[in-house]
Amino acid sequence: MVLPASLESLRLWVDANPSHLSPGSNGPVHATAYFGNGWLALAPDAFSYGPQILQILPNAGATSGGDSVQIYGYGFGSDAARITVKIGGCKRNGYKIESVTDIAPSLGLDASYPFPLVRITIQSPTGSSGKADVVVTSPAGSALSAKSYQYLQSVQSYSKPGFLRFVLYDQKRRRIYLTNIDHVDAFDLQSNSFALQFAPPGGPPPNAGLRGRFDAGWQPTDRC
Repeated sequence: MVLPASLESLRLWVDANPSHLSPGSNGPVHATAYFGNGWLALAPDAFSYGPQILQILPNAGATSGGDSVQIYGYGFGSDAARITVKIGGCKRNGYKIESVTDIAPSLGLDASYPFPLVRITIQSPTGSSGKADVVVTSPAGSALSAKSYQYLQSVQSYSKPGFLRFVLYDQKRRRIYLTNIDHVDAFDLQSNSFALQFAPPGGPPPNAGLRGRFDAGWQPTDRC
């Protein structure tokens, strides 16, 4: 094989003994390419020793099952036929696996997002009321997220498209505020409906810069 001149002395290095991983555990590591001309390229979390679960959305559902559950993480692979997902020990079939390029728009990420995030979408199985473990198994190993999904005795759903991240309860107005990608949604607990949506002060990101208000005479105590 003849390599291009720029690749003739290329060396690829993946951390075989990552300090942030305990022996036998799963997780992502950086990959580094070294070139003969002295340059290097770093790909953060580009390789994963087995699967790792980062987040489960939503993390609760009805005991009757059938809820759409999305599992975000690393190292899941791209072949759904080789992946097994269990919630509370019950296996589910019919997974949908998406790479970061597929899911970036729905998460508010741009094309420069460097991490190889993967999303698995499943339908939750039936279960008993209480918290349950979530296990993702691939040919490279298994990842356990202990008691990270909760089965509820009763569920009333109110759909709202978007990527809701933070929640704030307004006791006086009986409202729940949820941050979406570029605005804030308000759910009214008296009418059981999404009452309004509004932009955060200063406008939606990324146009909104760092904002804050300080008392007169305030001086920073921590300096870089």
